[in-house]
Amino acid sequence: MTCNRIGKMAAWALALAGLIGVAPSAKAEFFEYRSTVTISDTSGTFTPSGATFTNGTTAGGNTFSTITLPDGNSVTLFGFTSGNDTTTPHLNASDPVSIGTDIAPVIVSTTNEFGTVGEDIAFNFNVTLNLTNYLNASDTSPDGTGSVTFTGRISGSIGNNAVALNLLSFVPTSTTVVVGTELYDVSFDATSGFASPGGKNVGGISLHVFARPVPEPGSLALLGMGGVGALGVFLRRRARASA
Repeated sequence: MTCNRIGKMAAWALALAGLIGVAPSAKAEFFEYRSTVTISDTSGTFTPSGATFTNGTTAGGNTFSTITLPDGNSVTLFGFTSGNDTTTPHLNASDPVSIGTDIAPVIVSTTNEFGTVGEDIAFNFNVTLNLTNYLNASDTSPDGTGSVTFTGRISGSIGNNAVALNLLSFVPTSTTVVVGTELYDVSFDATSGFASPGGKNVGGISLHVFARPVPEPGSLALLGMGGVGALGVFLRRRARASA
């Protein structure tokens, strides 16, 4: 086999691999999620110093973490569960219109006693988002699972029938996790991803989820083939130039 022919094969391989890499997937992917939350009670990460903490699980199986201030006002973060294997149809992770879907993995709830003096509050928290992938909307057997953990900090004031909380940080703002045969892109929008409880005492944190296929071994092999062939062409030309 001549070097010229090897070079042509390399070019064909690279072209084919490129087509495979950019071709959009028409296959829809579906998912369910479960989130767990924990407020940090490490000294120095929260105010005021007289606050107390409670962690637990609701009757529905969702985790929660509460920080209670000296005057009785409190903030609770609830993890949320979208469903399970039998909760169908599952959520669409590759909706072509919204390019994925928005989820609300954390609910922020407050209680504030009327007549109490407004108290400053600040605390760190962790959120672990567990994703379960399904190949079809009605599947009862998952394709795989994956998880990602976020860390954040909330501060503000609460009391006298008023709530003003701000999300100071939430990282990572975007990440990718392998869930079964899919890559799940999970992102947080700093401008709209946090809703303070306000006067209704209920707010939350939202994320955007989008699934895309994991590159198939065949396309990776073609890329490797093309790379080896291209290296051969480069070395051949270099040898001619130095002759």
